[in-house]
Amino acid sequence: MLPKRNLLTDNKQTHNFAAVFRVIGTHGAPIRAVAQGDSLNREPTLRKPQKNDTNMKQMKQIAAGEHFTAVDAGEMARLGEYRLPLGPDAELPGKVFGGAAVGATGAEFSFQSFAPGTETGFLHTHRTHEELYFFLSGQGEFQVDGQSFPVGEGSVVRVAPAGRRSVRNTGREPLVMLCIQYRGGTFTAEDATDGDILREPVRW
Repeated sequence: MLPKRNLLTDNKQTHNFAAVFRVIGTHGAPIRAVAQGDSLNREPTLRKPQKNDTNMKQMKQIAAGEHFTAVDAGEMARLGEYRLPLGPDAELPGKVFGGAAVGATGAEFSFQSFAPGTETGFLHTHRTHEELYFFLSGQGEFQVDGQSFPVGEGSVVRVAPAGRRSVRNTGREPLVMLCIQYRGGTFTAEDATDGDILREPVRW
């Protein structure tokens, strides 16, 4: 775990962080990180890579066909085993992106687990992508544009691209969330009737 400090005020860390999220943004739009202040109230989730980090955990494909791909991220209680590299000096434990694994063409998604007493440690915005945050377990606090509110199992938060957002775990158990990002302002009334019910029997 890195010492308590604002990683985004360090030019080198800021550069590495932004560069990695632009690379990850092959499915997601570039993320712009914003300094949150001179100090952190809780431990940031960023940490220094461990020397024995040679084989990072990855999602496993369980099935695939012409029109689908299915993967398994594993038990939510073990999300902490995932590590997202943010350059040579830092990594983010407990977070994994899955858009590339399933071959998504119109959205990106990620799972993330915050250990008790941790937070993202930074604010971020998007250029074009709206995000939906689904909280699967735990208790925490979310903030957008300086307004904070509690979140927990069953909470869903939509954030527009320009929203300055951050999240922290305020409970005693891991705070687990699923985030889906997609280009904002593209869903129309026609999309609401996009599905077709097929007149053929279901056979298992």
